Amino acid sequence: MILVLIALYIFLPIPASVAILALSFLMRGRKTYWLLLWAVLTFSLLVLVYIPSVEDDAYRYFQILGQLRSISNWQDFSMLSQNIELIGYQSSSIGFIALEMLISKTAYFNLLPYINTVICLFSLFFPFVDLKERCKISGPTALFLSLPLPLLYNFLNTASTMRWSLACSLFGLIVYEYFEKVQNRKYVWMFLIPMIFHPGIILASILAIYVACIKKISIFKILFPMLLLAIYLRLVTDSNSSLGSGNPIFQIMNMTNTYSRDFMQHSANGLLFIFLERLLTILVLIMALIVFSQLSREYRLSQFGRMLLFMSLVQFALIFTSMIFDRYILVTTFLALIYVARYISKIRLNIRYLIFSMCIVTICIGIVICYANVKRMVFISPFFQLCISNLFHFFTNIPVY
Repeated sequence: MILVLIALYIFLPIPASVAILALSFLMRGRKTYWLLLWAVLTFSLLVLVYIPSVEDDAYRYFQILGQLRSISNWQDFSMLSQNIELIGYQSSSIGFIALEMLISKTAYFNLLPYINTVICLFSLFFPFVDLKERCKISGPTALFLSLPLPLLYNFLNTASTMRWSLACSLFGLIVYEYFEKVQNRKYVWMFLIPMIFHPGIILASILAIYVACIKKISIFKILFPMLLLAIYLRLVTDSNSSLGSGNPIFQIMNMTNTYSRDFMQHSANGLLFIFLERLLTILVLIMALIVFSQLSREYRLSQFGRMLLFMSLVQFALIFTSMIFDRYILVTTFLALIYVARYISKIRLNIRYLIFSMCIVTICIGIVICYANVKRMVFISPFFQLCISNLFHFFTNIPVY
């Protein structure tokens, strides 16, 4: 039997990774965390044979990797970032730059999207596996409720956009760990970790620190961060470049200003998929609202519930800032689904069926989004052919740069 399983893994690693993922939700014990890691390490092999096109963000990252080959320390990087705008653009993402510098010394640039995808997928699934291990939810239900997330994030985000999906997935994981387990203000600095991968997550990071520090919730404490956000967005849109492009504060403000408007050229299909992403998020938030309405006061005012409440309000406050709103969809949807999974066992059975029905709709929407995004990506072989390829095919066809 063991030999059969080994043969299956060698000759059909992608289907095997899906089976291993399912086992991580269905089995019990610490081994399930290792099964989860094994599953995402294997499934992410698809990214090793990804070939970025000129339109993909990964193409720009691969160009940066080529430039970083020639440097060996941070002083060299500082000089390079001043001379090359492409590198200077992400100079504030020191964690991601460190990863780039490490990978640039190899000939396998696809390790960058591979590692990024592994971290993202592990971060997305971990809270649900952990809730199952803590007996807060059954394994099949946890797996079912987690499915919209990998479909929403998909390979175009984890393997091409990279930095933003990495920051969002890590932020969601840290929020879960802090508000569900740690709950100690000495560790609020953890919310700043995602910023080293993308400074744009600053709004969520500051909000998480604020929620962690307040003791009791009130109307004033809810309105206060909303007022600060409104003032910040107004100041940013009226700001100039007096701080200089090398200043990290300027980079955050300039990025907010840039993403406050939609500078992308969208076709009718592009607008359709933006609508679908927003619709998926709204449905997930409605699911969370239904769960919230069915809970007792004790659970409604939990730390994680407060965080989701504030994040949802910020999400809707950003609705007129175009691309910032679209980007924070990844954060809000992640937190909302964790919240639903955490408390779904506390609500009546007929309400659970309603939640499951809505989740089926979000999964269907997610499949359309995922299919459209992955379809535009180029791989060494047709994508569906790769899904039934063997391990040797992946390792012998990794592009060399």
